[in-house]
Amino acid sequence: MLSQKGIGNCISDGIAPVIGCTPIRLEDEHLAELQSLIAQLPSAVQDLSSAEEKNLERFEKLVQLYSEEPQLLDVALASLVDGLLKFVEFLSPPPNSAIDGVLPPLTSAALIRLRILSIIRGHKFLMHFLPHQFELLEPVLQCLENFATILLAASPNASVPIDKRIVHILTTWLSIICKNPFNLSRIRQNGNSQTTHSQEGNFERRIAICLDILMRKMATIGELAVIPTLLAQILTRNVDNEFVLAPRFDEFVHTFRSFESELDGGIPLISQLKLLIALLKQGRRVELRPFVLSLLHSLPPQFVRANCPNILVRQLVAKLLHRLALVLLRPRLAPWRYRCGHRSLEENLLGRRNQNENEARKGDEENDEESEGETAEERADEAAEHFEEIENLLAELLLKITDKDNTVRWTASKGVARICSRLPLKMGAEVVSSVLTKCFSDSAADEANAWHGGCLALAELCRRGCLLPCQVPKVIVDLLPRALTFEQFQLGFMQAVNVRDAACYICWAFARAYEAQLLRDHLPSLAGVLLSVALFDREVNVRRAASAAFQENVGRNDSFPHGIAVLTLVDFVEVARIKHCYTDLAVQVGFSFFPADLFIFRIHWDEMVRKLAADAIQRIASFDLDYAYEKIFPVFCARLRSSDSVVKHGAFLGVSALLFALNGTHDVLKFRAVFFSAISDQRLSLADHRSKGFSLVGKSLCRLIAALCSIGCDLTDEQLLQFHDILDVVISDSNKQMAEYAAAAFPALMAFYKNGRFAFLINRIQHKYFAEIVGPCRDEFLRVSCIVPLGHIPADFLSSHFDGTSLLGASILQKLKDAVTDVRTPKWVFVRVAAIQTVGTLLTKFTPPNFDWGQLMECLASVSDDYTTTTNGDIGRFVRLEAIAAIGRLLPLAFSSALNSLTISQCQLNKAIGKVVERACEAIDGLREKACSVLGELMQLEEKHPLSEAIAERDLLSSLFTLGKCQNGTTPGATTTHSPAPFEAADWRFSQGFARLAPLLNSNTYGRNALAGFVLSAGSVCSWTSQNAFLAIVSHLKPNKRNAKFLDSFLSDLLSVHSSIVSRQGDPGPVLQLFRLLLNDRQLQEIEENPDGHFEFTALCELPIKLSVGKGRPKVKTLAVSVLGSLLQLNKQSQMYRRVLRLLISLLDSPYASLREQAAEQLFEFFSCESDDSEHGTEMALKLLTETDWGRGREGLGENRRRISAILLANAR
Repeated sequence: MLSQKGIGNCISDGIAPVIGCTPIRLEDEHLAELQSLIAQLPSAVQDLSSAEEKNLERFEKLVQLYSEEPQLLDVALASLVDGLLKFVEFLSPPPNSAIDGVLPPLTSAALIRLRILSIIRGHKFLMHFLPHQFELLEPVLQCLENFATILLAASPNASVPIDKRIVHILTTWLSIICKNPFNLSRIRQNGNSQTTHSQEGNFERRIAICLDILMRKMATIGELAVIPTLLAQILTRNVDNEFVLAPRFDEFVHTFRSFESELDGGIPLISQLKLLIALLKQGRRVELRPFVLSLLHSLPPQFVRANCPNILVRQLVAKLLHRLALVLLRPRLAPWRYRCGHRSLEENLLGRRNQNENEARKGDEENDEESEGETAEERADEAAEHFEEIENLLAELLLKITDKDNTVRWTASKGVARICSRLPLKMGAEVVSSVLTKCFSDSAADEANAWHGGCLALAELCRRGCLLPCQVPKVIVDLLPRALTFEQFQLGFMQAVNVRDAACYICWAFARAYEAQLLRDHLPSLAGVLLSVALFDREVNVRRAASAAFQENVGRNDSFPHGIAVLTLVDFVEVARIKHCYTDLAVQVGFSFFPADLFIFRIHWDEMVRKLAADAIQRIASFDLDYAYEKIFPVFCARLRSSDSVVKHGAFLGVSALLFALNGTHDVLKFRAVFFSAISDQRLSLADHRSKGFSLVGKSLCRLIAALCSIGCDLTDEQLLQFHDILDVVISDSNKQMAEYAAAAFPALMAFYKNGRFAFLINRIQHKYFAEIVGPCRDEFLRVSCIVPLGHIPADFLSSHFDGTSLLGASILQKLKDAVTDVRTPKWVFVRVAAIQTVGTLLTKFTPPNFDWGQLMECLASVSDDYTTTTNGDIGRFVRLEAIAAIGRLLPLAFSSALNSLTISQCQLNKAIGKVVERACEAIDGLREKACSVLGELMQLEEKHPLSEAIAERDLLSSLFTLGKCQNGTTPGATTTHSPAPFEAADWRFSQGFARLAPLLNSNTYGRNALAGFVLSAGSVCSWTSQNAFLAIVSHLKPNKRNAKFLDSFLSDLLSVHSSIVSRQGDPGPVLQLFRLLLNDRQLQEIEENPDGHFEFTALCELPIKLSVGKGRPKVKTLAVSVLGSLLQLNKQSQMYRRVLRLLISLLDSPYASLREQAAEQLFEFFSCESDDSEHGTEMALKLLTETDWGRGREGLGENRRRISAILLANAR
């Protein structure tokens, strides 16, 4: 018996979390901690708290770090197992004992940790470290029998709290003990010497009965799959097992015959199938053959061809069929199989390249992985071959190769290959022919499943040498190129992914199974297709599988052109990112033999892949321009009129890409009639934005128009206006991606309005764009479509006269400013965003004379406070983001000349910079980071720049927003006692960003702006943002907590911020939230002593008072009541305290249940902390507050409220 008590301390609560990557060795710290956790196990189990649970969680986390490289644990596995076995002791409870009496808690904890090691490292390996003395058989078996007894005593539908983890490790332990060479049926052990010959002491029978119960009562899936294996070993370990196997096979026949419908297939069937498969694997052929033949004749057809919805049942049936066939076949591999090279080191060293037939036959006489060597009795039984039964089994397995589930197809494929490796040559050839015929025909019922199963079967046949050299060319030339590029559009794409992955498996198996000389003539044609899959397949797993197959072929064969050079580029890691494959790797490997094959890639169903493929074609075409022009370009041109929208879209993208690539080297414009005809036909599909395929058509046309305009194709006036109309329609769509396609085509199109066509552009601007911008408009995105094109007008056009009195650029800028400040459409934020972006673009190209920069800065500062809210949330953030970006981009331009800078006053400049500072302290991470980035760029301007000289308090801003400096003005690399960590741009999103911004509150110029931003952040719904913003404000107040004058000034600024927030957002919540936090943190303690003497504080107190009794949103009113509860900490002699107390008591009779509950909660929390044991009246009031149900109707609450009022108001006097 194993028993030893250990002493240790409980695991502490403050253990740091495990953070790490894939290890390369067992860390000493991890090993020491694992040993410490094991040593602490006794005290952790005795502790009634969660110490044992934390110990287990930590132990499991540490072990799972090595799940990908479990062999790293081997050096310490023995010590860890021995340390856990010290705590294992077995009890002998009576039959009716409770579950807790089966194993002590410490033993259960140790076994659970052993099971964790078993799962990570594998139970077969862990067996070597478990003690296997025969004396341990009785306690381990008795423990399992106790679990079985509990399972039998439980009702059928009741849940039994038996830990499967303990059953798993005990079964694993029992399996290594049972490997002792003793005859278990003759060894009897019983505590009572008078019954030493009773059947109760038969270990073999006891083990079988116990495992039978466990197998029937518990699902032998996953970690409990070891139970059928152990039971099969027990049933087949004797010399003669016929009397044991006969009833078992009768039970199998009965179970399988009861299978009637697809709804069958529960735990009993799964357990019997697992046990039978284990018996067929562990037992001897001669002993099993009669039972197998009888079982085959008894199996009902509905069971063999089971279409059970349970995938595991179908997989086990497939495995059973091939195990049955292996029992009927001779355990000898067929001599006709192909053997690659020399398996003997001696033959390689002697250089014997030709072996005679006898040596080959001798080399083939090896045992199969599932069988033992032949005996004389087995050889005598070989006269009767059961090829008819084997043929029937093969027929069923070939049907299961096309099953609808991957695991069933995989199991059936391996079974077919194992059987084929033992068949005669004629039957083996028929099997291969059947796979090629049934799985790869176009008439297959389920094409993708059939192709996948066929590819798996071919790969397994190839690995076992069953695919002869004469059959290899057909597979490589006919099947593999089609399988590597297999697609299926009807039922999704995952099945097609499996087919391509299995095709890569075949390529990998070919490299390992056949000599290079055999494949030399066929691999060059396969190399390009395999490389195309490694680069261009949509799925990363397929790309990696193709890369692995390519690597295997390069390493074992010499038939891949430039194999080593290409292999270094398309390795496992490089092909992980699809964009990198298309845009970078495809160009790097597009040399010598491969360009033609890289072009041969069908138009994909995924739009993203088609776009990437077009970009790749544009880059790769330079390696073979003639091939691209003569072979690829005509194909794409012909597909422009395809009826399939996907094919048509891919053709437009391909033509556009090749127009860019071939321009200047080939006459691509000879197809211009085809292009214009296709554009005219597609234009009809743009009539309705909701029509099917509008998105693809619009993107296709924009891409082709951009390509034609960029290469300088001659356009007539009608064609130019037609192109412009198309772009206007596409850019007006609400889809942002489509608008980007159209915007990318506008710059090239606008250049065609030169040479006498400027009047067309002026007419469109005046009668269409301006009319929609300033006039009544029915759609937001229609107005956006009239704004965006204005930003792409060439600079020389902007300086032209528009209506005889003003310049075109000045007129456009004025219209855009009107669009930004248009009050008729307050919800159209994307109009304002587009207008601000266009203003910034135009001013970088053209600045009108005497342009009023100050007015523009006023406009941008105004819209930077856009807090438009819809059902989509705070969509005004897009305007705020674009406004501060425009301020940062245009301010240096405005101060680039002394004349321009005169139009911006210091007040306007301070306001613009202040708005950026306010956004830098806001709650939205992206907006805060952008604002800080803008300020950082402004601080990087030269000191002699006019803007640098004009910015107020530039030194303060520079110390905060210049990332190369710390807040004290030193650089991070400077030698200091405590050098701070470098501050990076991404840190603006985190807590250190708020702490760095806190000094802005001390600024005389930007302090109020910073406070406004921090107030919004402190009132955020995100607790993390609220907490960090509040801490920044506290750091500003803390040095002056006792300075009443300073606090009054702060509260005055807070009132001003509140007025501005309410005027633009109508939400008093942020200021109320901050006020409550300040009161709870006692930051205003100096004022709380005499609140009536501070006007600003009294004004702030009026806010929650008015909101709690007035009309408003329930959330705001509840927040106001919570602020009133915080105000109860004021001086009890003050008028404000008595006013707040009366108001809270009156709210106990509010018509709103939530306000009554909130008021009662606030009163209880305050007076429960303030009450004294001697104050009997206060105790009575607290009792009334807790016992009264304030959430129900108002009936009956008035009396309690009056009693509470009388008590609390009397105490307040």
